[in-house]
Amino acid sequence: MKVAHLTSVDLGALFLLPQLEAVLNEGHECHIICGDGPNVAMFKEKGFIVHLLDMTRDISPRQDFKLLGFLRKLFKKEQFD
Repeated sequence: MKVAHLTSVDLGALFLLPQLEAVLNEGHECHIICGDGPNVAMFKEKGFIVHLLDMTRDISPRQDFKLLGFLRKLFKKEQFD
């Protein structure tokens, strides 16, 4: 199975780390899609596939559409279960 966890910042994935590690330990492919942060290197070391988001905290329709396009391409390419 191919699983993705999407969160705006790396801290969101850190809160679910035990569940995400269980997915890996069962032999599944686990992707974390998040903004860059101090936990990203650790996620990669543990065997997660990390996709970085270019997020902004400002209200920006242009940036939102750019992010939507990135996610659409990623989900189409990876075909998560």
